[in-house]
Amino acid sequence: MSELRMFLQSIMMPGLLLLALMFGDLIFGIIVSIKQGRFEWEYLPQFLLSDGVWILVWGFAEGLLYFFKDLLPSAILTAIGTGLYLPVAGKIGASLLGHFSALGVLTRTLEKVAIDSTVAPDDYIVATLVEDREDAVG
Repeated sequence: MSELRMFLQSIMMPGLLLLALMFGDLIFGIIVSIKQGRFEWEYLPQFLLSDGVWILVWGFAEGLLYFFKDLLPSAILTAIGTGLYLPVAGKIGASLLGHFSALGVLTRTLEKVAIDSTVAPDDYIVATLVEDREDAVG
């Protein structure tokens, strides 16, 4: 098996997980926006670009790391790859948790870990920390 094929197989599962998170974020975002009476078709391309660009950036960065595999130790390459993956997965995952909170699913659990959903000025549902909200008590 060639090295390139092994590399592509190694990033396939994390990439598919990101795509599954993005698809879930899209579906639950549509459900929340319909429930709130704010759904507009014009927001779909903007949403897909916002999440899709981060996934493409991660994939591109992993591709660049592949070309530096002979120059850097594998532990450093793994740390850099993970360091790039976690913020992308965290961003999409936090948005998904915000949708769950807006739908009333897992609300108490999310409040225990200080995640609350709000409607941003551009009508996107976003997850924010409770301490960051202006109306937070304490």
